[in-house]
Amino acid sequence: MDSFTCLDSIISKDGGSSKDIQSRIANCSFKVKNVWKNKKISVQTKTRILEATMMTVIKYGSEAWALRKADEDLLDVVQRNCSLIAVGIQLTDCISNSWLCEKCGSVPLSKAI
Repeated sequence: MDSFTCLDSIISKDGGSSKDIQSRIANCSFKVKNVWKNKKISVQTKTRILEATMMTVIKYGSEAWALRKADEDLLDVVQRNCSLIAVGIQLTDCISNSWLCEKCGSVPLSKAI
């Protein structure tokens, strides 16, 4: 047995957290898609929705994670992509991470865990 699920967290035999992180991202990625595209909702409200829904689901159980650099990078990429969409910027545009964090009022997810 390579892994098992306990209290909605995937526990790997090797102690890694990659499968659990990927599962959490997949479970919440597209559930708020209509919110991001709605131009009537302010950036501040979209950021609050992002934090209250997606980031809460992703961070659940994170105190038990053994994060590797690749896991931290994945978490930051997901947060960055969601924040870019919430702000209304194309994913291909060159925007600094510090500007995006300032605009959204957030810190990188890997630092928050």
